[in-house]
Amino acid sequence: MSPRIPWPAPEVLERTAIRRLVLEDASGHVMPNSNAENFPAHGNHHGATAGMKIELACDLLAGTIISHSLKAATTKDKTIGSELVVEIRRATSCHETWGTSASASSPPSRLAVPGG
Repeated sequence: MSPRIPWPAPEVLERTAIRRLVLEDASGHVMPNSNAENFPAHGNHHGATAGMKIELACDLLAGTIISHSLKAATTKDKTIGSELVVEIRRATSCHETWGTSASASSPPSRLAVPGG
């Protein structure tokens, strides 16, 4: 068994170009078939089935939730990941525009911008 690698100390991360470490995952869940119209799933030719994906993305360095969503089970993980990249870029752009302190003039966002 290999030794556990310790998490870098904050002072080590300050000397690197790494400012954000994003972890995203979506978990699929089966629902009663009566929900098939609102939350379609892949029925594998066995009629209408229902399911959902719960997605969560976190910034591990800042300790913040970046995004969370509820999607139909038919939504591809690649699509969820692509949407997350767009949201992160938009939030980063807004963060650079409005500065690092939150203010009443900042538009509402479902993204938690570190330092914002």
